[in-house]
Amino acid sequence: MTHPENDSARDLAAIAQLIAHYNFVTDKNDFVGWAECFTADGVFNGVYDSFSARAEVDRFASEAHKIMKTIPNLGTLSPTS
Repeated sequence: MTHPENDSARDLAAIAQLIAHYNFVTDKNDFVGWAECFTADGVFNGVYDSFSARAEVDRFASEAHKIMKTIPNLGTLSPTS
């Protein structure tokens, strides 16, 4: 017999793990890893544009690089993608 509280605990742990992974890959400028945090049809609605996360990861990375060059401290990061 399954217990709903166990399912909730597993769901919360999976969500926490996804958030941690999202933050880790974002900090590393790992755009492919970032896109993998979304479902296949997931969309990222950013300040400047919207991106179909997985399908448009290259376009997102290109735009992110442009933004990083214009914002103090972000432009000094070394993107991995």
